[in-house]
Amino acid sequence: MKDHLEISFSGTERILLNRHSAMGDVLKAFPFAKAFKETWPRCKLTWFVCQPWDELVRPQPFVDDVIVWEQRARNRDFLKAILEVRKRRFDVLVCLQGTDRGALLSLLSGIPVRIGGHRWANFAYTNVSGDPAHVLGVDMEKCERPFFYVPEASREFAKRRLEGFPRPCLAAVIGASKKVKRWPVASWIELARLLKRHGWTIVLIGQGRDEEEMAKEIVTVSSGSNIVNMVGKTSLLETSALIDACDVALGGDTGLLHMAYIMDVPAVGLFGPTLPERVGLAGLDKYFIASCSEAGCERWDCPKKECLGLIDPKRVSEVLSDLV
Repeated sequence: MKDHLEISFSGTERILLNRHSAMGDVLKAFPFAKAFKETWPRCKLTWFVCQPWDELVRPQPFVDDVIVWEQRARNRDFLKAILEVRKRRFDVLVCLQGTDRGALLSLLSGIPVRIGGHRWANFAYTNVSGDPAHVLGVDMEKCERPFFYVPEASREFAKRRLEGFPRPCLAAVIGASKKVKRWPVASWIELARLLKRHGWTIVLIGQGRDEEEMAKEIVTVSSGSNIVNMVGKTSLLETSALIDACDVALGGDTGLLHMAYIMDVPAVGLFGPTLPERVGLAGLDKYFIASCSEAGCERWDCPKKECLGLIDPKRVSEVLSDLV
């Protein structure tokens, strides 16, 4: 099979974009989707995405429709989603999901032009490419920030919630999918104390039981009247609005830090087992990398449990102050 099929592109095609998970990776696809729609406004762009990330995709003005993989029963619902794809009769598939399931969807989609790649299943694509923008004539450099649209209702929610709190405001992304990618609670507590002296408001954001416990400890130990604990209390869109309403964001390698970045909110990253250039966050305003000889190891069970704890809260507070 050829690695490249010549595309006769009229600009009115029905396009399926597959970037279904995870949150950070879905958000990283927003610049491409926005640039594509600006280049080819008459195309209909449908996004194939998992729950709950469809909440973020649906309100974007550059997305015309979504197909949701519900994932309750993984294989059954995935096949159900494939049948929906086949029924829609798309003209072009753009797969940014270089996984086995991405290749399987491509192979079974019935779509004549399929752009993507896989480590061993390139036969699933008619155009093997890691740069679909080039294949489709999309100039990414012309696409301006922000890449994420926050609905007005969510903005109003954030405005009401932060009303009366002093500036500057820090969006503190305290969690991450892997424990080793989280800044320790003790470091957050020390940062809260340092920023309180300078009149900052700290907005704790995140989801999940672990992060809720972290937030409770941060609030209790730091005795912070300057802390707004929103962990586990907001939808994804409300969370995005809170980040957008803050002056700067801080967090480890996690989806919400990607959210701050694509919304053009000044952001500071905390890295250890991953490196910013490997996860699409090299463009952050500032980032810290743990002073470990094995930084970037991507070992989620790393025995060096201190990792991000090697990053000094005082240095972080100084950088935050410089940014605002």
